Amino acid sequence: MKLNKLNKKIISIVLTGFLLTTLSSVLFSVNTVNSETCADECAYVGQTQTSGDSYRTCGNYDSDCCYEWSQWYTNEPTCADECAYVGQTQTLGDSYRTCGNYDSDCCYEWSQWYTNEPTCADECAYVGQTQTLGDFYRTCGNYDSDCCYEWSQWYTNEPTCADECAYIGQHQCSGTSGKTCGNYDSDCCYEWSSLQSCDSQCYSCGDGVCNSTCGETSSNCSTDCGCLSPLVDIKANSSNGPITVSYENNITLSWSSENSVSCQASGDWSGTKAVSGSQVIQMNEVKTNTFTITCQESTGTETDIDSVTVVVTPNPPVVITKPAIVTY
Repeated sequence: MKLNKLNKKIISIVLTGFLLTTLSSVLFSVNTVNSETCADECAYVGQTQTSGDSYRTCGNYDSDCCYEWSQWYTNEPTCADECAYVGQTQTLGDSYRTCGNYDSDCCYEWSQWYTNEPTCADECAYVGQTQTLGDFYRTCGNYDSDCCYEWSQWYTNEPTCADECAYIGQHQCSGTSGKTCGNYDSDCCYEWSSLQSCDSQCYSCGDGVCNSTCGETSSNCSTDCGCLSPLVDIKANSSNGPITVSYENNITLSWSSENSVSCQASGDWSGTKAVSGSQVIQMNEVKTNTFTITCQESTGTETDIDSVTVVVTPNPPVVITKPAIVTY
């Protein structure tokens, strides 16, 4: 009976040990699978490696548990403290300087020399305190470089005023000039500014008025200023005509125009012509010829016309003289 109890205890102990060993193996296996293997690149955090003027430092810079080197950095030049601690003061006569770190290195240095300010006393009690004398007043404040209050200069009490306009930014036009409401002086009232000529808020292309004094022209604002009337001139052999030429002789027609976009020939010639040019024509018919040209501006509403007359005459008869025959 005792042996059976002992055997049961031994079996329980063995089973418990087996289960614990198995569970530890499983957990170890899971941990081993989930863990990512790595190797240290350097020995300890803070270890430094140099190369020329550059250095890098050992640490753990990523998500694993291993040490790795940082990126390379340039070695800063060495420096030495000029003074002992921030706020240390050094005096020389009426001047002083203070210890601190005023540049990009890590060392302490002296500031520039400053002049010790003389002691002062307040002339008045508080900022904004006012003192009057007849029509004059002055105000308490700190108007210089020391830390004491002093009186301002004396000012004349401003007479009462009335607003000339309703609000800051209000605008009013007079022709193409404009003025704006604001506070342009030392009182508290609104007044109009001086008139600004050719104020862009007071005119625009399309308002029905050609504001030539402000630069509007037919070319940049034909809506208001219209188009300039076209002008054309035609000549025959450089003459306004009429001219006379003999049958089968050539003439040269030349023409020029202004403010035109196209020209049309009519009369004793035809076709679309350039806004300026010349053309040689042989006169093959005895008669009076009229050469007309019409040019128009860009809208096509205005045209100009000019003509030149060329009279063609027949050639004079040819006289043939025969030699006389003498008979004896």
